[in-house]
Amino acid sequence: MADPLGVLAAPFSFGNMVGYGVRLLAPVWGKALVLSVLFSIPGGWISYLSAPSDDESLTQVGRSIQRSNIYDALVGNIGEVAVILLCIGVAEGRRLSLGQALRESLSRYGRLFGARFRSGVWILLFTLLFLVPGIWKAVLLAFVVPAAVRIEAMDPLKLSTLLVTPRWWAVFGRVSAVMALFLLPAVLFVGVFDFLVGFLDPPRLPVEMVEDWATRVAEYLVSACLLSGFYGLCADGKVSLEPMAWRTGQRGPMV
Repeated sequence: MADPLGVLAAPFSFGNMVGYGVRLLAPVWGKALVLSVLFSIPGGWISYLSAPSDDESLTQVGRSIQRSNIYDALVGNIGEVAVILLCIGVAEGRRLSLGQALRESLSRYGRLFGARFRSGVWILLFTLLFLVPGIWKAVLLAFVVPAAVRIEAMDPLKLSTLLVTPRWWAVFGRVSAVMALFLLPAVLFVGVFDFLVGFLDPPRLPVEMVEDWATRVAEYLVSACLLSGFYGLCADGKVSLEPMAWRTGQRGPMV
């Protein structure tokens, strides 16, 4: 199996997660930006339509957040999986077009939706017991998405749990650090941007789209880092990677 960057044999560490994650995303950054814009337009529109007015209750605010989350769960995740597939192509020496990445993502929609849904149910059930069991379960299932995309012969929840269990604390610390590294700046940007545009009073729709785009870009960076971390855990755990089961034809080698 081709490994042009050496990521498939790299051990699991914070430096490798971030370093290889950025290197996996860099060659396909333009396509990832197109995907972020493509999915942030309807995402921003939904946020705009469901944005609560100043006099609405916290219940209405919660409902508006739920609508955005439902969009991401049903539609927005197609873009995230497409980015992961583009990064897998970089890691394993295969170049995908934007259309191929989207078709590959759509062909895996049922598997990914099922994996996310089951993962969410388990995390919710453990959280209902108490917060700590919920966090414990969430960390065990941190690599469900890359597992579901990359290895189809195993149940992604079982595979993520198998890889994480021996190194729970290391995974907890490194995944938390990766999320803080990329998501906190996005949250800060959205807050500052929202504050500044308040003085100009522009139309709210483009503002919502820009804020959704910034958050989505940060999430794509986290997804690339989680993919590199998944490769690292597989290498450390001696989990063999079978050739990727691509649905689309070969476009050409990575250059």
